[in-house]
Amino acid sequence: MSDAMQAIAIHPLQAGSGHLREIPAPSLDEIADGHGVLVDVIRVGLDGTDRELVNGRYGEAPPGADFLVLGHESLGRVRAVGPAVAPSIVPGTLVVATVRRPATRCSIASACRTCRLTTAIASTGSIDSMAS
Repeated sequence: MSDAMQAIAIHPLQAGSGHLREIPAPSLDEIADGHGVLVDVIRVGLDGTDRELVNGRYGEAPPGADFLVLGHESLGRVRAVGPAVAPSIVPGTLVVATVRRPATRCSIASACRTCRLTTAIASTGSIDSMAS
């Protein structure tokens, strides 16, 4: 595995600062308690949020960085999993990344399919546990 990878990034609040950047490749041990999952990205979607970030409308770099990586909607294939990852997620599994978090206190969580789906995946590692 390479020690670096390429990412589409911006300098937050600087319109037109989009650029291709080499960043350190992630590792399984970056996620605590054996819950890491390494995914080889197949496709990345750039949407309206990314457009607004590129236009400098808002955004904030993570602590210690002066850039923000774009592309929060992606399709990938699992490369490796930590020992505590649900057994239904194995190398070769196709996955879709999401920035949604399970909404346990949200007033519409019970009616929101996205939140219910995310909660089902987070708690079981599978959408099979979710009623349609």
